[in-house]
Amino acid sequence: MTQDELTQDEERYASPTADVLLVDFSDGVRCTMAEILRTFGFSVLDADTADAALEVLNRHRVGVIVLEPDLPGRNGLETIEAFAALDDPPPVLVLSARPVEAGQRERMKHLVTGYLQKPVSPEALMETLRATLEGRETGERRHSRSM
Repeated sequence: MTQDELTQDEERYASPTADVLLVDFSDGVRCTMAEILRTFGFSVLDADTADAALEVLNRHRVGVIVLEPDLPGRNGLETIEAFAALDDPPPVLVLSARPVEAGQRERMKHLVTGYLQKPVSPEALMETLRATLEGRETGERRHSRSM
């Protein structure tokens, strides 16, 4: 993506109103996604494990969590359930390189707002984040692309 394309997209997605917590075991993925999100004006926090994410959530209020469910320690469902147990939990978007298995997806369906598959374009990520944040403001739960 060229700088001109990024500038055009920045204008389209200007002034987001909430922070994003990126939870992914890969330093490279977190760094790249955080850079993209910051380009679009988001304030970004990150964590590499479920426990580190819970620590961040105990100290900071975030608008949405973008979660890679294949984390060391806890599995995706355990992580999502831990997020859901928080007071006023933020919506969770699952972002994974592998499709979420049908059985696990069924158990997560009331706890997850949307699913995206890696690699994801910056545009698709921004559109999904925007819809999720708008849904949180209106109390709606929106679901995005299926995996």
